Amino acid sequence: MSWLSDALDHKKIEQQLFSSDWFQGLMENEEFKEKYQKKYAVRLRMADTKYLKELLESEVTRVAFVNEVLREDQVGEK
Repeated sequence: MSWLSDALDHKKIEQQLFSSDWFQGLMENEEFKEKYQKKYAVRLRMADTKYLKELLESEVTRVAFVNEVLREDQVGEK
């Protein structure tokens, strides 16, 4: 795959995820949304197309994603 097709594939999958009922429901929760916006490492992982596909397809990955966003930061973590 070329760089352009990879970028287009990522954008398509990202749009599917962000428009899904599951993700929309999370973002309607103000506490979750605020914590998500503060978790740089979680948002950085969203740049990985493979991870986005896993979020769309795997309940286990979605649960782990939610738990990571909601867990309290450890000392030295941002």
